[in-house]
Amino acid sequence: MTLEDQIAQRYLHKREIGVPLNKRGTMESVESEIESGYAEKYACEYFGCKFDSSIYDGGDPGYDFILGDKKVDAKWIGMMADGTPRQSGRVIVDVGKLRADVYVAVIGSRKTNFHLAGWCTCDELVYSPWFVANYKDKRGRNIRYAIHTKDLHPIRELLKGL
Repeated sequence: MTLEDQIAQRYLHKREIGVPLNKRGTMESVESEIESGYAEKYACEYFGCKFDSSIYDGGDPGYDFILGDKKVDAKWIGMMADGTPRQSGRVIVDVGKLRADVYVAVIGSRKTNFHLAGWCTCDELVYSPWFVANYKDKRGRNIRYAIHTKDLHPIRELLKGL
């Protein structure tokens, strides 16, 4: 099975266990899931870490890799409605899903190449202004933690701390 097939299987498994919504409140497409998986893989490889394409029954651990002593979650910023990769946006995390120490924003796509937009700590994310979504999470809340890419630290600062 190819990596693309494995990532597509993650998409199908998420639907089977009842994870139907993306950050816009609509069904994710297989293609969007694949791009997101490759963005995660890019971040892992950038930092010299192993990419985990496993499928978890109870949901993933909430982070994608460990860097030094920090749990890191790579967040893909996604695509515009016209299919071009966003160059900026928000790192968004549902309330109750804060399981990483550091969040790394990834922009781009397989077609245009991926890049790291920056990073923030969990505390910086939590103390940023709330993001109010037009859709509810699994707990019925519209509030999300969010920080804009313009407010992230440069990647070189994360690398210094290792």
